[in-house]
Amino acid sequence: MTRSRDFSKILGRSVTNDTFTATGSITPLSVTSYNYDSAGQLQALNNSSLVDGSLHYLSKTKQLYVWDDSDNSYYPIDQGTSALEGPSGFSVQGSSFGYRHGGFSSPPSSYAQDILKFSFTSDGNATRVGDMAIARTRHSAVSSASSGYIVGGKVSATGQYGGDVTKFSFSSDGDAADVTDVASSVTFGAGGTMTEDTGYVTRGTTTSTLTFASDAGGSDLSNTTTSSRSNGAGSMSSTHSYYAGGGGGAPGSSNVIDKFPFASPSNNSADVGDIVTSRGKVAGHSSTTHGYISGGNTGGPGNTSGRK
Repeated sequence: MTRSRDFSKILGRSVTNDTFTATGSITPLSVTSYNYDSAGQLQALNNSSLVDGSLHYLSKTKQLYVWDDSDNSYYPIDQGTSALEGPSGFSVQGSSFGYRHGGFSSPPSSYAQDILKFSFTSDGNATRVGDMAIARTRHSAVSSASSGYIVGGKVSATGQYGGDVTKFSFSSDGDAADVTDVASSVTFGAGGTMTEDTGYVTRGTTTSTLTFASDAGGSDLSNTTTSSRSNGAGSMSSTHSYYAGGGGGAPGSSNVIDKFPFASPSNNSADVGDIVTSRGKVAGHSSTTHGYISGGNTGGPGNTSGRK
């Protein structure tokens, strides 16, 4: 039989699920290596003690096989052409769609309530896929692998700042629903960053956490920035959260780039550099290697262009 398995997918999922040990074996099974010239010699072995899904490597032919109990046969695992699969379902950048929600326009003064969605894979216009619970502006956002979270902001109904957190699904278009609240200190002008499990919303010197699995607002972490300011931009790597710029405009704007480690955020901030121009009311973005900020107010005649 010639049925094959795509090794890149199997190996990628093994890495994702932490099934590799420090010695390179796959738990609870291991890779058994044979110094044979052909698959026929492998097939001729006594297979009575083999475990379904066990891996067997022919060192001379440099071919890996998997044992299938249902057929009492070994099947070659082909490398295929796909890249190794990374962590299941989550990436900082996303891979399919981007979302924009809420905002403010003037004149005339108007708060937006819509949730817009646009494709990363094909250029085109955004489409309205739902609404926030209340129209608002100056809110922040974080996301899990499956949902987007809208945090705080200035709401149209009262003109006041609220700490509510609403959630909308990536897999099925629809409205956002209220799920929890965050601390009053981060209700507006905050920068959002996240890991796979937790959202971090930073303003002033405080970061409020959001646990995705339970949709629960968590603890407030202190001294996560080196200087107190709002309206900064959140960017992230896989290990650190960054908060850049902030303030309402020169001369009160900041050019500082702060970072704290996700592993131990409280009282662990560091000033690691400066943005090109001091400014506030900026937006933050992330790639796998860089943080970016765009827009903002420098106190001059207009807004600035994006910077990296």
